[in-house]
Amino acid sequence: MKKIFYIINFLFLLLLNTPVLVSQVVDTLAIVQIGNVVQIKPDSVVFDIRLKRNSDKWERFANGTFQLSLSDTSYQINPDSLTIDLVQGTSEFKLATFSGGGQLPVTDYYITPRVFPGRLSITIAGPENFNDAQVIPPPDTSLLIGTFVMASKNGQFLPKDFVWLQPQYYYQACAYKLKNDSLLDSNIVLYHANDNVEMDDGMSNFVSFRIEKSVEPEFVLDSFVVEYAGKKRVHIWWVTGKEAYNKGFILKRALMNPVVNDTNAQNWQTIARYDGPRDLDKGLIGLGTRIPGKKYDYSYDTVRFRSADYCYRLYYEDFNGVEHYLATGCIRIPNAVITKAHAYPNPFKDKTKIEIFLEDNVMLTATIYDLKGRELEKLRDEQGNQINNIEESVGKHVYDFNASEYASQGLYDVIFIAYPLEDPTIEISRAVVKLQLIR
Repeated sequence: MKKIFYIINFLFLLLLNTPVLVSQVVDTLAIVQIGNVVQIKPDSVVFDIRLKRNSDKWERFANGTFQLSLSDTSYQINPDSLTIDLVQGTSEFKLATFSGGGQLPVTDYYITPRVFPGRLSITIAGPENFNDAQVIPPPDTSLLIGTFVMASKNGQFLPKDFVWLQPQYYYQACAYKLKNDSLLDSNIVLYHANDNVEMDDGMSNFVSFRIEKSVEPEFVLDSFVVEYAGKKRVHIWWVTGKEAYNKGFILKRALMNPVVNDTNAQNWQTIARYDGPRDLDKGLIGLGTRIPGKKYDYSYDTVRFRSADYCYRLYYEDFNGVEHYLATGCIRIPNAVITKAHAYPNPFKDKTKIEIFLEDNVMLTATIYDLKGRELEKLRDEQGNQINNIEESVGKHVYDFNASEYASQGLYDVIFIAYPLEDPTIEISRAVVKLQLIR
């Protein structure tokens, strides 16, 4: 025992008097960084924690404890009002299925996020043996420990700016696995096989805990469509590519003419809000912050007047209650049932297609006449049925006309007559399509 004591004392004195051995060069062994902080809902924040190996002194990660808080000290972190969870499937470490009971994983890792009064704690426990420990890539590469979601239990608005708790040596811990190590002599063992070695030794080795400044998410509206759906109804739909801080959408409408001729703000009436009482309004609830977005469908808005132009504006409300303008779309409410009717090709040799657009549900008749006004036949649909007082719905309809039975050439009229089914304010609509047969 005395011999070992003298040897240790000798080595200690040697270290004190050897400038090369007591070099004060500081080595950052690892970097632990919080990043991708996103407020997905007013009461929910997600963030990543990544680990980067920054030194060749170690290779395999053992375990770590990371403790953080919020920079907004007015918010009281408490386990009764706050939760923190690992988003399953996000960690790049091999995680074990842990059933509890105090038995920690032996060959894999286990991540435990917790809320304590005044702090958030995330612990990653690792395997017992060096060979089972995760190899961390060389410098300039990092591994994702996990994506975590912090959520309020009572719906309270959450701040999203984090801070690492200080002092670092007290709150933070990060260790690596060492297979074996000795100090100058094989008989003097500093670390044994499979030992965990703390990275921050308080002298020349330490861990850097950082917070990445996250890029603010953006709101992207891909399309906003306003279209007539018949019976004085307007169909409105839109598609978002990305959403940022979106509580929900707001729709506003203005009658541009003939009753209203100016477009001042007071003429815009809110027709729907995401927080409205109707089931239809619930479809306007936003996604918060998310990529990708989705398609929203507002079916329908019913207006009062025909032969009038209605315009719609789309807004969204952010987490702070501020409205943001997105787009405007306008539509003219027709006073006729048939708004378009044409043939293609025209002139034609044997066959042609006739396309019409109906703005309401109707009883439709389509008759073919020659130049002398004689009725030749009724137009037929794709199934061969005559278009003679049949119900047709709002939208585009295409019919085939085969002229093989008629003269080698000539002019023909196809006359459409449409009787509105549901809106008595519309008069009977007529449309004439002139056809020219050339052979």
